[in-house]
Amino acid sequence: MSNNGVGELSISSGVRTCSNRVADFDILSDRIANALEGSIPNVTSESLAALVSEVKATLTQLQEECKRTSAIALDPLTRSSEGVGARADVFDLEFKIERLEKALGKLYEKHELALSHEKEAALAAKIAELKQEQAALAAELSEAYPRLAGELSGLLGRVSAFDQKAQPYGVTRIESVARGIPPHGLVRGTTMVGWLTDSVRLPAFSPDDSIMQKDLWPRPRAHIPNANIGAMLGGLTPQMMAHSAALGNEGRRIGEEVQRNRMRERRANAPSPLHAPFVPVLDIGAENESGKTA
Repeated sequence: MSNNGVGELSISSGVRTCSNRVADFDILSDRIANALEGSIPNVTSESLAALVSEVKATLTQLQEECKRTSAIALDPLTRSSEGVGARADVFDLEFKIERLEKALGKLYEKHELALSHEKEAALAAKIAELKQEQAALAAELSEAYPRLAGELSGLLGRVSAFDQKAQPYGVTRIESVARGIPPHGLVRGTTMVGWLTDSVRLPAFSPDDSIMQKDLWPRPRAHIPNANIGAMLGGLTPQMMAHSAALGNEGRRIGEEVQRNRMRERRANAPSPLHAPFVPVLDIGAENESGKTA
């Protein structure tokens, strides 16, 4: 077998020439050796995959050529001079096929190693990227939260103080004005909305301060008089609370009146003792005395 040029393979016997263009075997063998010897970071899975595809294509071409050459060598019509060259070509082709088949298995293994290394490298790069973003956000949180939470805590404190101050005068809570919430806190008639001053939680940035109940909001409160609980928790004005108390008193009065009427009806419908049927009672002791006398 002789090589007529880069990428062209021919049979050594002069009457038969392979027209299929394949990669030069020696150059391809050297590229395979370099890929197998190279370190993983320098040999990528992409380059190995391309080399695998090239080796498979070359194998297919060599196998087809070996089949055709073997048929010529075994053909009884082939002259002996040509048959000797064909047999040599078959041996050479079979050697190259076996070599490429072994190389292909090694390339598959190297490709899997490269893929695994690249996945680990990509994972490490992603973790490093996330840690960098984590550090930036942690620094921003450390700077911004104490400042912003302090400002919000101060605002909520002023809002709460105003609500307590204005409540005896029937002035609705600030959030009723700011957020368009009815004074009773019911949205669409049935759903109780959360008031910011009651719902917001602003823990202290320091965990030690937080477990010591030094949170920024809500702040510790002194005892709230019963008369002010409705105003603080439900946004009720004194007039609303008085009206609610009056409704409760009226409900209790009506309930008591209904109970009294029922008692009167039961007494009125009870049978009179004067109209009860007469049931004679036998005095056993008197009967015994009369028997003894007789």
